[in-house]
Amino acid sequence: MGDPYATAPLDLNRNGVRLIQVQPSEETEIVKCILRAYNDDVHPSYTALSYVWGPDQIYDGIELNGTKMPVRRNLWFFLRKMQIQHYYEPLWIDAICINQSKIHELNHQVRKMGQIYGCAQQVFVWLGEADETSDIAMRKLRTRKPLDGGQNKLDKLWNSQQAQSILVLCERNYWRRMWIIQEVVLARAVTIHCGSLELSWERLIQLLNDLQVVSDRGRELHIQYAHAILVSPAMALVKFKKGWDGTPRPLKGLLQTYCDHESTDIRDKIYALFGIADNMRGVVIDYHKSAKDILLLVFLYERNRLRWGIKARAELVSFAKLLRRTLKVGFDDEEMDFHLARIPLQGIEYRCLFEFLHCSFLSHEENTWMKHCESHFEGTEPPRTVSCSLCGLYEKRFGNGQAAWNFKLEHIISHKLEVQAGIRESYPIPPSDFGLFEHLWQNQLIDDLDLQELVIGSHSLFMPPLTRSKWSKADDTLWSSVERCTICYEELERPILPDLNEFRSDSWGTTENYCRTTETDVMKFLRNHQEESEATYRSWLSRHAHGTTQKGRPDHLVYLQPLNHNAAMAGSSTATRLAVHTYPWGPTQRHPRQEPIIAPGYYLASDGNQYRNQSGGNSYTGPSDTGPSEGFRPEDFS
Repeated sequence: MGDPYATAPLDLNRNGVRLIQVQPSEETEIVKCILRAYNDDVHPSYTALSYVWGPDQIYDGIELNGTKMPVRRNLWFFLRKMQIQHYYEPLWIDAICINQSKIHELNHQVRKMGQIYGCAQQVFVWLGEADETSDIAMRKLRTRKPLDGGQNKLDKLWNSQQAQSILVLCERNYWRRMWIIQEVVLARAVTIHCGSLELSWERLIQLLNDLQVVSDRGRELHIQYAHAILVSPAMALVKFKKGWDGTPRPLKGLLQTYCDHESTDIRDKIYALFGIADNMRGVVIDYHKSAKDILLLVFLYERNRLRWGIKARAELVSFAKLLRRTLKVGFDDEEMDFHLARIPLQGIEYRCLFEFLHCSFLSHEENTWMKHCESHFEGTEPPRTVSCSLCGLYEKRFGNGQAAWNFKLEHIISHKLEVQAGIRESYPIPPSDFGLFEHLWQNQLIDDLDLQELVIGSHSLFMPPLTRSKWSKADDTLWSSVERCTICYEELERPILPDLNEFRSDSWGTTENYCRTTETDVMKFLRNHQEESEATYRSWLSRHAHGTTQKGRPDHLVYLQPLNHNAAMAGSSTATRLAVHTYPWGPTQRHPRQEPIIAPGYYLASDGNQYRNQSGGNSYTGPSDTGPSEGFRPEDFS
């Protein structure tokens, strides 16, 4: 069986999604769909599906990009309905558009769920297949007229069969699922599907309004099933969406209302509320975390958010018990007291947003922190487009950089994204912040080597910006090789990063499209250089396999060390800087040998010092009993 996702790869470095389209087909044929990936913000309008996965009963009657793909029964019937009704518009369906077997992709896409449903042209609610009562309920709700307030109208709201059918529809399993809450609440428009029939969301709002009139007039208990329908989970969601004004709600209140709703994965009891809860900004969706990890993360974030006091402690104890009940994990009173006793007295710690630039600034003062963060732009205009990788805010654009940056800082402050439960969780900076990296590079606040490490490496610099290039240029006349084979004496030349100036533009960041083409070209260029460097090193190792190996690497290949002259060092001697060469894909490491490594053009004297291999050469002292003390990448010396 082929992999349909291989034909529609999703770039997790971008704000991309996959969409599917049902293809025209004869009724007797298999359901055929096309899956496409859109790896930027340019994609067609689409409809998002809100549904229940249902029992683990697999149908194999779906073909995705020419490959058979198993889907569950409930989804198969929805796709079959779309095919029969000739609905061929793009759809977003989580079970198909997300490769569920890839945790990294799952994390990336679930973090965007609020955005995906909020940006959809409409949301289809799929209640499932028809039964003996659903058609009766759907037809009655589609045709009934709203109450005009007359007493006779109240008594003739519906007959017994219609009332019972509507109650069964409003208590379907769909309405008790956790994920559907934010999917419906954030939707621009909703259409309800059940069997072959459809119903507009406005009809449910109309039903809610009429039942509230009935209740207000004291007739609720005199009309068949009126009270049961009014308190049903369907009407609870209709009421919630009707009152939704876009303002996130406290997580505690949401859990008190919905903690008994169902989810296949217990962690989704929290993750499913990510887009509508106001104190979830410090939570990063990660399916590698356990339910207990999530409980502690949410609890500690709330603990640090509240000010210390008797009232705060009582609220936290109540909140902890609610989390314990929701996630069904152990969190006894002794453990709770331990964390409560550690409530910080100094308030929120604000760390520099440019921590990825090797900046360790920290402050408890908002204004001081804001001024420091802005200082990293060194008087240049900040980027006009900003984003937040923690809460799903993607690329909000402003007319000028100062307004954009002020918005970003205020956004962070408003959500209390402190280091213990927010900003620290976002480091290393995700690749989705590449726009900020390139903005700094375009304004020459970081150099080519810094950009390469931020984009291709660990997304965090090991030393301040602009320092490695200056240091490597000073050594360029002394040293040009990386390794030497002590058997055949061949030397590996440094993989030098070519100049990136061709990608710089004076107008970068000022246009509406945010220079997507430039970002893509730079990313592709850097990745190609990385692949070439990897291929060069693999070829080097394959040519020098003679001799013994240590930890998978031939031990007769020695690292070469540059001698960094520094006249400002104390005393008459010049310091020797030892460096271990490692490639961008490998970890920083110490050289396994204890004996010194001789730089080209030097020799080691019996006194432990290294001397230039020429008559009358200057002497240089260096440690002769240790290996290299730091790790550097090949581009450090380019």
